[in-house]
Formats: sequence, structure tokens, C-alpha cells
Amino acid sequence: MSSLNVDTIKNRTGSAGPTLSGDTQISGGGLTLSGTIIAQAGIVTNLQVNGRLSVAGTMTTIDTEELNIKDKLVGIGSTATPTDALADGAGIQVFGTTDKTLTYNNTKGGFEFNIPLNTGIITATNITGTTITGTTVDAGTLNPTETRLKNVAEKVTRVGGNIVTINYDTSSSNIGFTTNPTGDITLEVNNIPTTADFDDHTLTFSVFVQQSGIGQTCNVVKLNGVTKTIRWNGGTVGASSTEAYDIFNFVGINTVGSASTTVNYQVLGQSNNDFRTY
Repeated sequence: MSSLNVDTIKNRTGSAGPTLSGDTQISGGGLTLSGTIIAQAGIVTNLQVNGRLSVAGTMTTIDTEELNIKDKLVGIGSTATPTDALADGAGIQVFGTTDKTLTYNNTKGGFEFNIPLNTGIITATNITGTTITGTTVDAGTLNPTETRLKNVAEKVTRVGGNIVTINYDTSSSNIGFTTNPTGDITLEVNNIPTTADFDDHTLTFSVFVQQSGIGQTCNVVKLNGVTKTIRWNGGTVGASSTEAYDIFNFVGINTVGSASTTVNYQVLGQSNNDFRTY
């Protein structure tokens, strides 16, 4: 078998690249293509590359009705020093009357759909260690026709003392539990979203209290540092118990619509007291 060792191959007139006809097989260290490569016009039938294929340029267009990729992992946004900031905006775009995209949002730390994700029926069994952040059904991020959950356990933020602090965006919990408080209890809920995609939302939180000899009441609620007036069921909070468990439930309703400030939330409260063994 003969071999041809050259640096550059052009057509006979030297004005352009060659036309490869028939089944063309290229093997060895690889093939580097630069300039404008038009497979339809330049390669008449089949081109097989054994090794690495590098295509330089700013845009590569594959005009085919079916594309099969053997690799199980496809990389997007490759760079020598990858960072989350550089990955921002990377994803997949499907062309249509309006384009459909799945892209990474570095600010929110997750992927976003620009149209609803229609899943039909979601069945979740024994979900462990799964966090869904910034997902809103009415805004079209997740739009199942039916959701079925089995064996769901919710995380509890456990503290000791008179202040229960819950970070809305990171704690993955809306339940606080405090033991043996020595005075009135304050619930502080921080990092509640203030962006437009959180407009017209309702928040729910609960504080479980293991009371000691003197019953204490969770009578202060702060949303992003703003102290809220609690509108208790029946106009007053029930008497706290001693040596038992009390539960204080709160609902924050955005009565204005805009999430730009937690001033727009009204807080409704209800206490359930004196859970004990008799």
C-alpha cells in the first residue's frame, strides 16, 4: 500500500479544496478541517473518519434528517477552564414558531424551561436528597396533569432557644422545631424571593415547640427582616402549655401581588396546643 505525505491538498487548479468521491476513509492521528466545509457539494457519497475530527470555525451546520450519537454524554460549552459563570445560558434550543429552550441559569443555580414541562403523571416513591429550587407550577416551569407522592418526609430546622431561623432558598424546610425556650419565640424567614417570577405566591411555615415548665408563644414573625402583624384565628393566640408540645402554623399571603417586598404579605396564624401523653 502506498502513502501520500503532504501538508496541503488542493484541486488541480489550486483554487479550492479537493472533491472526495466514492467511499473515502481517513485514518491515523486525525483530520483537521478549516475554512468552509460543504459536505453536500464536496463529498459526493460517504466520508468515514477513524480517529479525531476537528472542525474550526464559528458555526457548524449539520443538514441531515437523522443524527445518531453513540456517546452517552454530550458536552456543551467546552472551554479550557470551565466555570459556572461561563456555563450560564448553555443548553438546548428547539426551533419553532417560538423557540423552545432548556438552559442553565447560573444566578438561580439550575436549569430553566421557557415553556411548560408537561409530564403527564409524576409518581415519586421514596424521594431522598432531592431538592427542587425555584419551581413554580403556575408560571409554567413544571406543569404536570397529576402528581402522586408516596412516603414523603419533610426536613425540619432544629434549634434550641427563642429564635427559629429558616432560609427559604437553602434550608429545604418550612418547619422549625425548638426545645425549652426561655421566652417568647420569634420565627425569622429569610431569603424569600423578591423577583417578578415570585409574584402572587403564598408561604406556609410551622414552628413546633417542646415546652418546659413555662409555656412560651411564637408571637413574632419576620419575613426578610420585616416584622409582620399576626392575624390569629379567632383574634387571639391560645394559651401555651407546659411540659408538652405546641404547634404554631403560619400562612403568608401576598395580597398585593408583587413580590418586590415582604410588606405585601399578610400573615395568618393558628396555634394548636397541649399535645401530651395522659
